[in-house]
Amino acid sequence: MAEGRRRAEPRRRRGLGLDVIDIEAEHVRAFREAADALGLPATPIARSGGGGHHLYVAPLGLGTRRLVLHGVHIGELKGSGGVLVPPSVTTGAYAWLRPPSDVPVADAPAWLRTLAHGPRHEGPRAHGRLSPSRAVALVAGLHRVVAEAREGERNAVLFWAACRAAEHGVDPDAAAEILLAAALQAGLPEREARATIASGLAR
Repeated sequence: MAEGRRRAEPRRRRGLGLDVIDIEAEHVRAFREAADALGLPATPIARSGGGGHHLYVAPLGLGTRRLVLHGVHIGELKGSGGVLVPPSVTTGAYAWLRPPSDVPVADAPAWLRTLAHGPRHEGPRAHGRLSPSRAVALVAGLHRVVAEAREGERNAVLFWAACRAAEHGVDPDAAAEILLAAALQAGLPEREARATIASGLAR
């Protein structure tokens, strides 16, 4: 292997399995805005030679998929093959923005799964279901509404949000995780919030 071009295998890195979230340079800003709104744990991040971002996360078990945000293809989830890592050089130098020596590889948040889109065109969706990118946009809006709900209305708003997520076929585990985070931010007790979310998602 040529000097300065190191390659990390998504399924094996010093005995630790990992996937790589490969965001193209022109879509880094949109991805970071989504991550700021929905939350992203500290995990190793590198800047690619072309100015994109590589986020290293624990395996999602989805293989290699396209990443779609708001209907736009923004990059790839790489669960097989390999990617270049710092200090590789292509059109530019790869560099760590947050090196693995500072933070361990973290689990990807549930919302990140909704960005992963199949490599091929899928058949017609069930009535009321959203594309993965629109599901992310919907859940981001629901998170904001719940987090900003006023005292006395928080439980009702949370129930409405859970019903809304279920109505559009949002993955229930992802919806529950995101809505719970919003409810706790709003000040609802965790036990009460979990019960309300479960009731709404079951409708």
